[in-house]
Amino acid sequence: LSLRRQDEACVLAEARRYREALSKLQEGIELTPDRAVLHELQAQCYLEVDEVFEAVKAAERAVEHDTAWAPGHCTLGRAQFNMGEIELAVSSFKQALELDPEGMKEVEEDDLPWALELLEKKKRLLDEERAASHCAAGAGSEASST
Repeated sequence: LSLRRQDEACVLAEARRYREALSKLQEGIELTPDRAVLHELQAQCYLEVDEVFEAVKAAERAVEHDTAWAPGHCTLGRAQFNMGEIELAVSSFKQALELDPEGMKEVEEDDLPWALELLEKKKRLLDEERAASHCAAGAGSEASST
């Protein structure tokens, strides 16, 4: 019965009927709450309807139920990325690659490089911001002493 709900949800999601797919997935989760794939599919649907926080929670449940399943870590990384948690996303993408280097080519070629690039940009911006605030603080103390 749980597999049937999963299949129905996949058909609905392919038709871009994500809310209905979420409903079927929830029914499947109620029947077999420990099936990681149901939570992972739920996370993907939540991402499609821009419910990022719910996507992260669902993906976290998927990873809790199957810590060795690379697609769960991949979806968790994408949800974390969409939530702005780039450092966590990088960690999840690396975990997915470690678990399944051959099956996670998209993560290796797209997701991880993009996340690392954004992380580097964030670091540069923070460094520039610190330097600017340091210069402004120094200028302010010089102006008050004259």
